Amino acid sequence: MATWIENISSKIKTRCLLYAWMLGFYLPPDRKVLEETILPYYAKKFDGGRILFVGVRAYVFHYKRIFQNCEYITIDNRPSSRLFGVENHRVGRIENLGDYFAPEYFDLIVMNGVIGWGLNDESLINQGLEVCFERLKPGGELLLGVNEELPAVPEISAIKSLNLFDSTNFPPLAVHCYKVQTPFDEKSHSYFFFKKPVKR
Repeated sequence: MATWIENISSKIKTRCLLYAWMLGFYLPPDRKVLEETILPYYAKKFDGGRILFVGVRAYVFHYKRIFQNCEYITIDNRPSSRLFGVENHRVGRIENLGDYFAPEYFDLIVMNGVIGWGLNDESLINQGLEVCFERLKPGGELLLGVNEELPAVPEISAIKSLNLFDSTNFPPLAVHCYKVQTPFDEKSHSYFFFKKPVKR
């Protein structure tokens, strides 16, 4: 009986936290790291640069303020995403990024919560990351955020297109991969930091 009650209680708590987050009353641990450490660092590092944020929901709308000194662009394949994107928003899939932007256009691409949440097919994941690589400037960076424990998320080490990039340590955290425990069903969220090699 106690286990059943605890499970119900846990589900209710998780649902309440999720709604609180959607309404702006709660910030999950992984989002706290993203919004208070990762994105501000990149905004300063790439001040005046070109930033692409992949995947748009209501809770990322305020990110444009973090990158207010940059050319900040959003992309999402759902037409309704335009409501939460910036003025320079594209409705489309990341695999088709080349339809909108020239090679070596971006200084930073942020792809957080995309793999496993719509971009699930292995061939499309590789295609999307290959296009990201082509659209990044030499020395440009890729932030990849994934819920590794979701069944739809492949092993990061098995994603062949990531071999195009160099792993890089993120200075404020001094790691290439930073894993955060979350109170939701996904259980954890990991941030991976990559860099496009500089041409020699």
